[in-house]
Amino acid sequence: MSFFIGVKEEEYYGGARKVEYLRTERVVAVAAAAVIALFALFSCFAVVGTGQVAVVTRFGNIAGVEGQGIHVKNPIDQYNMIDVTQQQVTDHYSTASKDNQSVNQEITAQIVVSPDSAKDLYAKFLGNHMEGIVKPVLSDGFKAANAKYSLEETIEKRDQLSADMLKAVQDRLEPYGIQVVSVEIKN
Repeated sequence: MSFFIGVKEEEYYGGARKVEYLRTERVVAVAAAAVIALFALFSCFAVVGTGQVAVVTRFGNIAGVEGQGIHVKNPIDQYNMIDVTQQQVTDHYSTASKDNQSVNQEITAQIVVSPDSAKDLYAKFLGNHMEGIVKPVLSDGFKAANAKYSLEETIEKRDQLSADMLKAVQDRLEPYGIQVVSVEIKN
């Protein structure tokens, strides 16, 4: 038996001649077409999870926003997910109090991104709004609120300090479509 592609194969069985053509080229072509078709089929669907929106980009330009569910998409589109459920942001901050004492605290904020503002957030921060705007605003809010209190007052009036930080942070993040639910001082 011969394994050359496209070569006629002849076999003799009891004086009778049997002729077969190897169809390897066709098998390879069909297999390649099947792989390409499967790739195209799977790249035409996108799944946006619960609590997410997808900012659709095409060649780097924003083409739209899709909500949760299964979507038929253009194979050249990219779906960039943004969480719109409540998220927790925790970081350590240092500043000076009103009496120039060093204050180090761990701050946790609960935030929610508005689905309507996902497109603008992606355009401004490329989906990295936590590092791009949320954490810097938390840092500024922490410093502004602590500057009003002495070191002893930061311990005694912890609830008021937290409320002052919440107000300062809410006012700055609201224009971006980010709602701050709470700000907590951990340590």
